[in-house]
Amino acid sequence: MAVEGVNNSNNNAGLYALGAGVLGAGAGAGVAYMTKPFLKDGAPTDSFVKKMSEKFLENNDTEVKSIRDKYDKLSSSLAEVKDKDCLNRYIKDKKLNIPDEVLKSIKEATNIEEARTYVSNCLDVDLESELGDIVKKFDAEKTYKNFVNNENQMDKATKEIVKKSIKSIQGKYALIYGSIAAGVLGIGTYLATMGGKSSAPEQKVDAQA
Repeated sequence: MAVEGVNNSNNNAGLYALGAGVLGAGAGAGVAYMTKPFLKDGAPTDSFVKKMSEKFLENNDTEVKSIRDKYDKLSSSLAEVKDKDCLNRYIKDKKLNIPDEVLKSIKEATNIEEARTYVSNCLDVDLESELGDIVKKFDAEKTYKNFVNNENQMDKATKEIVKKSIKSIQGKYALIYGSIAAGVLGIGTYLATMGGKSSAPEQKVDAQA
C-alpha cells in the first residue's frame, strides 16, 4: 500500500473515532433525557432529593450563613475556656442544650481539652439539626409533583431548584451513557477501519531464473 494510502486510512480512522465520541455523547444525553434517571417508579430518587435539598440550602444562603456564623462564634469562644469551672459557666451562659450523659462525661474528663471536645461535638450535632430543620421545610417529592402538575403556578426560585437538580442528575448519567455508547461505536470503528488486514499480493517466481 502506498504511504499516502496508509495516511489516508489513519486519518479516516481518526475522524471516525472522533465521530464515535460525538455520537456517544449525543446518545448519552438522549438516553439520560428519555429514561429520567432522577425518578424511580415515578418518584424522586434519593440522589435527586439530596440534590434538590442542596439547591434549596443554596437558595437560602442568608439563613444558612446566619446559623453557621452563630456556631462559629460559639466554637471560637469555647476554644478560650481554660478549665472545667469556666466550661460549666460557658454552658450555662450560652444556654447550651447538653444531654445529661455528656455532662457526666465532661465531669469525668481527665483534662479540659477532653471536656471541650464533648461540648464541641454537641455543637456540631446542634448545627446539623438546625440546618436539617431548614431542609424539612422543603418537601422534595411534593415539590416535584407540583412542578409536573402546576409548574406555571410555582414561584421562580422553586422552579429553578427543580430544573437545576434535574439537569445535574441528567448530566451525570449522560456522561455514563455517553462513555458506554462511545466505547461501542469505537469498537465498531476500529473493526471497520483498522481491524481487517489485507493479504500481501502473491509474488510469482520466474521458473527460468
